[in-house]
Amino acid sequence: MTIGCLPMTDDKIKELYLYAVLARQSGQQHIPVYIFPFKMTDANMKLYKLKYEHKKELLTFWNNLKTGYDKFASTRRELNVTVDKTGNYGFEIC
Repeated sequence: MTIGCLPMTDDKIKELYLYAVLARQSGQQHIPVYIFPFKMTDANMKLYKLKYEHKKELLTFWNNLKTGYDKFASTRRELNVTVDKTGNYGFEIC
């Protein structure tokens, strides 16, 4: 487990770099990156809710993130992400 880092092998970071280069060469001006704590499918959400049922704040946070995950998964379009005064994320399709 890490805090603030994404551990990956050299091969994986090279792969990400190549995807970014190809995207730029194809005219893409920016490359949005969405990182979720796990694949937030309904089945996975059920598993994690059971595993972490004693951590209500974490489950509330994950439920909030899932709204963005679902929007992106269903449309594969860029999201405009906002944060409200209470720290909740809002997700709108660009």
